Amino acid sequence: MIDKAKFAENYKVFDKEIIEEIIELYIQEYPERMDEIRKNIQENDITHLLRNAHSLKGVTAHFFDPESVAQTIAFEQKCITREIPDIEDALEHLISPLDKLVIELRDLVNNYS
Repeated sequence: MIDKAKFAENYKVFDKEIIEEIIELYIQEYPERMDEIRKNIQENDITHLLRNAHSLKGVTAHFFDPESVAQTIAFEQKCITREIPDIEDALEHLISPLDKLVIELRDLVNNYS
């Protein structure tokens, strides 16, 4: 769940339109990011997987959802181990919190509009 106080504090200097754009961009890119990560795992492309896991962690952190952030950190750490079964397991744990974050972000945008 998004820490709305931290979110509001972080984005207080931004116009409503900028906040909506940031959120919409995350929502729009989310499926593509996850598809790319799955592709990296299937192809055992650790170099790109590490880059994509790190990027996902960074963009997710901007929304102050402790569960999603914790899972993206855990996922990135598993990617560093280069053990595909561990990475696949971590990915499964990552999907639910991120899906919930996307739903919450959609609600947030609707409330801003």
